[in-house]
Amino acid sequence: MLGKMCTKFKRNKKWTIDEINILRNYGQNHSSIELKTLLPNHSRIATAIKCRRLGIYKTAVFKSKQGKFARNSVKNPHIILNTHLRFNDLSCECRQILLGSMLGDGFITKNAGKSKNYCFRIHHSEKQKDYLLWKANMLQELKPKLSNRKLELFTPTHSLFTEMRLAFYRTNTRKNSLHNSYINELDWLGLLIWYLDDGGLQSRKRDMCITSKLFNHVELEALISKLNINLNIHMTVKFYKHKDGLISRIRIPAMDRTKIVAKFENLFTIYNIPQDVKYKITLAPLKQVKKIEK
Repeated sequence: MLGKMCTKFKRNKKWTIDEINILRNYGQNHSSIELKTLLPNHSRIATAIKCRRLGIYKTAVFKSKQGKFARNSVKNPHIILNTHLRFNDLSCECRQILLGSMLGDGFITKNAGKSKNYCFRIHHSEKQKDYLLWKANMLQELKPKLSNRKLELFTPTHSLFTEMRLAFYRTNTRKNSLHNSYINELDWLGLLIWYLDDGGLQSRKRDMCITSKLFNHVELEALISKLNINLNIHMTVKFYKHKDGLISRIRIPAMDRTKIVAKFENLFTIYNIPQDVKYKITLAPLKQVKKIEK
């Protein structure tokens, strides 16, 4: 028994000149596994130690190649956005969906890790699952991932979202500021996303409105006024008392209803927006009033 143990821990054989030449010729550009096949009499650890003693180190090209191979082998790689990415570098569609979601169900928060930057998140209900998947596809520039626990989309942390956080959040707890340059870019697509997130039909499915509880009413009125000018529409804002304060309700008047629905339906077609949210722009037909014969 003792003899077997001694054999097990027997020291490796001495290095021959041929083996050292193999290290000199292949050590810089081959992995320890590959060298093991060329040097069967020595362990991988012994080979690595011998390389260091001989001053043989891996080249930068080999390290880069091995790094890419290792990253591609990971099942759930840590995705990183381009460090220099800025809001204006994103496509128009990506910016509008980001802005519309920030007015609606999107929010900016920190991940569970210790990153100094923030990430963008969106949470939707089960009946809007296809809508969330559509957003994930449209926001591919931000490399979003879907949560395994709930219907939520989240991006990697980045300074872009940290800057947006400072613009949309006057406090550390909730988004409540519209006094920023981002919101000036809102167009028809951004308005549609905001409406699909926080809007809907009321009064027998004929009145279109967006409900907001977060933003300052003065800044909200200023935003609606700017949208009315830019899009040539006539939306109005009304405020209602609520247990948490004032609720803002943005109404789309009857005079603009046909125009806005036509714009929204066109965007549904262009961007292939899922049908599970189209009910929000499907107006009930007007009831025909029968003439009462005297």
